[in-house]
Amino acid sequence: MITLPTYETSKVESTHLSVTNRKRTYVDGLTDCGTFSFECNYSADTYTLLYGLLGAGTKPVVVTSPVDENQKFTFNAFMSKGPDCAFEPDTISKIKVEMKVDGEVTLGTITP
Repeated sequence: MITLPTYETSKVESTHLSVTNRKRTYVDGLTDCGTFSFECNYSADTYTLLYGLLGAGTKPVVVTSPVDENQKFTFNAFMSKGPDCAFEPDTISKIKVEMKVDGEVTLGTITP
């Protein structure tokens, strides 16, 4: 499973003494591109690879949509949580990772 980044724009109060209706006013501030998360099946190699990303700085990420949609998301991110893994008998173990998006997410199309 892959969860795309969720954007959040801060609000900055812009009320000033000349406002005649005595209502607060706001303008939009900086946009935080949020976090990107994914989970994958556990293997020792995959866990070791993901563990190596801890503290390794920002890395380029490209996420592609399902084949019929032909869309891709490109951004830089660093691991902010994980790799998280729990082992249960008789189940396929999953590794969960959360990455903090650094900067802008670029939307593009996949050319076959």
